[in-house]
Amino acid sequence: MKAVFCIALIAGICAACSHKEVSVAELESIVKKNNTQLGHYFLTANADSLALFYGTNATLCPNGDDFVKGRDNIRQYWKEDMKTSKTLSMETETISVAGTPEVIYETGRTHLKIFYNDSTFTTSVKYCNVWRQQPDGTYRLEVDIWNRDKTE
Repeated sequence: MKAVFCIALIAGICAACSHKEVSVAELESIVKKNNTQLGHYFLTANADSLALFYGTNATLCPNGDDFVKGRDNIRQYWKEDMKTSKTLSMETETISVAGTPEVIYETGRTHLKIFYNDSTFTTSVKYCNVWRQQPDGTYRLEVDIWNRDKTE
């Protein structure tokens, strides 16, 4: 009986310690695919679909604003934002990607053309995203933080 318990314990520890390796190229592919979809939702002003790219308890950290916590509040934040501005173009430039199959850390810049108050503006933001793998294998934003890029 003790031998079976020890084997089960060792197997459990080994399973907990085993960690699937993932290449940077695989992480970059996941991030690129998600960023393309996010861009589509901004360009089509689809706040409902955009909000689904956030985890249920995600945190949004907008430039010059307070934290926005939870998918429903994030949805409302983007709906309000999309009432007053329209994204005309959006190009995401990923600078770094690291992580594991469970959590991906991404930094980059997004270059935007936005229509606001009867005028068109071009701007760039730098960002840091934390993507967490969901039980269904998809990745959702857990933390989304950005601020105005000094390079513009």
